[in-house]
Amino acid sequence: MDKIYLLSTYDKTELNAGPKAQMDVEFFLQEKYNVKKIIIPYSKNFSFFKKILMKIKKYIVSYYLSMKKNFVVIQYPFNSYYNFTKKIKNKILIIHDLNSLRFKKTNDIFLSKEEIEELKSSKFVICHNDKMKEVLLRNGINERSIVVLGVFDYRAINIGENAETIQEKINVFYAGNLTNEKSPFVYQLDDKKLNFNLLLYGKGLENDISKKIKYNGTFSPDDLSSIQGNLGLVWDGNYDESDENEMFKNYTKFNNPHKLSCYLAKGMPVIVWKKAAVADFVEKNNIGYVISNIYDINSLNFGDYDEKKKNAEKIGEKIRRGYYIISSFDLIMKKINVKEVNKWIMII
Repeated sequence: MDKIYLLSTYDKTELNAGPKAQMDVEFFLQEKYNVKKIIIPYSKNFSFFKKILMKIKKYIVSYYLSMKKNFVVIQYPFNSYYNFTKKIKNKILIIHDLNSLRFKKTNDIFLSKEEIEELKSSKFVICHNDKMKEVLLRNGINERSIVVLGVFDYRAINIGENAETIQEKINVFYAGNLTNEKSPFVYQLDDKKLNFNLLLYGKGLENDISKKIKYNGTFSPDDLSSIQGNLGLVWDGNYDESDENEMFKNYTKFNNPHKLSCYLAKGMPVIVWKKAAVADFVEKNNIGYVISNIYDINSLNFGDYDEKKKNAEKIGEKIRRGYYIISSFDLIMKKINVKEVNKWIMII
């Protein structure tokens, strides 16, 4: 194999965790395969002139890739994806989101025509989990092209002390978009019915919250030393299952929320919705608890918490060193006749 080129585009100036998953994939694959990076900056705040320059640069790179018999690795969905990569033949997609599934307001699992065409035209597709794999199969994607990731990796420069043990207080940590649209459960919970503290981190808090729900501000996605709690909550939508077939909660039946990786990188056991796709991973590895209603946390038996914490720390160590994405790529490399590959290109 010759050199590996890494072509990236995202806005590093974002203060939220938006580009975190893509940047971590970039870091771990660069570390393993010694890639040479080519960066195309992207920002919503670029001037009109700079946006035009970036678009010209994209099309120059796109033309170059279409002329070469390279394998091109794309973190999907890619900015301006359909116009930028449609001529590239040997593609490997790393799915971060399936937007035609993500924004559905029903439990329909059929993807858009454009998305199916891109997935079918790829040599390999790295998907989140077995539930997402089932969706791809139902939409006609060749099973031989699908590789299941398992869980997203998470680079943490500093994790600080290990997650708190459970003694007298149960402190549930939740990080994410705190708007009423994305996390309405935050505003629905009754303080008098909670036997635990809910510690919120993130942006978008809209209203006053109860005494047992505490807003702790934001933190750098790479530095987990300041976060507190002994359990990490993975949740979207209402506090119960009343919206299970609606957009945000329905999507968790198929995707791996990146907050799960954040909690595990800290070595923190998790609490997830029992119908979420990640519930299988949590139960298989004995790293947390599954519930159907936020109030179910009140009645959980934490007698095995220490065991789950040890297991979460083991998974967290793997996640922090890029084990899952590297294992997925190692599997693909075995399937490809490496002699036919002159260069690897990654598009993020």
